[in-house]
Amino acid sequence: FRFNYEYKIEVGVFDNINNELQNRFNNLSKLEINKAVVNGGNTYYTKSRDNYDSATTDLNSCKTQGFKQAKIIVFKDGVKTTLEQTQKSFQ
Repeated sequence: FRFNYEYKIEVGVFDNINNELQNRFNNLSKLEINKAVVNGGNTYYTKSRDNYDSATTDLNSCKTQGFKQAKIIVFKDGVKTTLEQTQKSFQ
């Protein structure tokens, strides 16, 4: 990843995946949504991207499928950081 930054979309935290939710995930199959257990909850993320523009495109796709709470998250050298901190690094 460029400059060791990794961008993903946090699609949301869901306890149960019903048929409607599964259909929306299926519509985003190119984003390779995966589950991770975070703080005891099932959090769903898209595949990693190495630049903000690609992550923004993924975010827009998620929002189009009704995931209004979706957001971009950033990792620096594998450690979660903030988007604001990342942007400061490039100024």
